[in-house]
Amino acid sequence: MGVAPTYLQFAPGSINSLHSHPRGSEIFYVIEGELEAGVIDTANQLYTATLKQGSICVFPKGLVHYQVNKSKTKLSTVIAVFNSESAGRLTIPPATFSTDPPIPTDVLMQAFSLDAATTEKLKRTKFQGAGR
Repeated sequence: MGVAPTYLQFAPGSINSLHSHPRGSEIFYVIEGELEAGVIDTANQLYTATLKQGSICVFPKGLVHYQVNKSKTKLSTVIAVFNSESAGRLTIPPATFSTDPPIPTDVLMQAFSLDAATTEKLKRTKFQGAGR
């Protein structure tokens, strides 16, 4: 048992893509700047909040979430603390479309109601982020 703090800086216009932490919850404390944060609960309800300097937000273990710095000019700085030394990170786009071996195209087509061409294009996309 332990905690794992991390210092994050979000460049203007940057996004921390859809992801989850399978082995730990995350607490965000905004040191400076402003971020939009979203978390999706187990009923697929999206909750969003604008996090300003001094704001704290909790992202529960295993729930998909994201953060966006919508400013065009200002950096946002955050301290994130996980309640696990090994919270892990599962980034949704590459975890879905860039697996090794690949998830079969027909499975992705049915799961996302996509045609074959769109599915194949997504499978060729070089998404940012990787699972850990």
